[in-house]
Amino acid sequence: MGQPETLLESVDAFVDKFNPVVDTLYKNGLTFGYHNHHFEFARLGGIQPMEEILKKLDAEKFKLILDVYWIAFTGMNPAKFIREHKDQIACVHFKDMAMNPLRPSEITMFEIGYGNLDWDEIIEACEDANVQYALVEQDTCQRDPFESMKMSYDFLKEKGFI
Repeated sequence: MGQPETLLESVDAFVDKFNPVVDTLYKNGLTFGYHNHHFEFARLGGIQPMEEILKKLDAEKFKLILDVYWIAFTGMNPAKFIREHKDQIACVHFKDMAMNPLRPSEITMFEIGYGNLDWDEIIEACEDANVQYALVEQDTCQRDPFESMKMSYDFLKEKGFI
């Protein structure tokens, strides 16, 4: 068999290679967790690779370490995605996004609660989906990293965390 000719064939080839790995880990008491970025959600020819992967891999053995920033970056609603895939989410990375005030055409990462994501909706979706862990992930800081962490901490504390 040569190179896959279509995106769906590429997804199928990935799943065929990945399933034995996922199965082996599961048989040894481990569950594979996959951290998403944005490229897995690009629609090509009506196909979204991540949706196809999630359909074809066993939800009990293959979990997402869902990054809400990258879901929102693609134009999708993170809360809706969490609710639709609640059985496939191991934990959620919290980080916010907004327009960079210095470069208005640029979208960038912000401290939780200081961007444009709807945190009440995201938190409620996580609760509805029984997500066990929410992890603050601050890849890019707009200020001193410790100040950024405190801002996110204080925001989440106001929302009932901690």
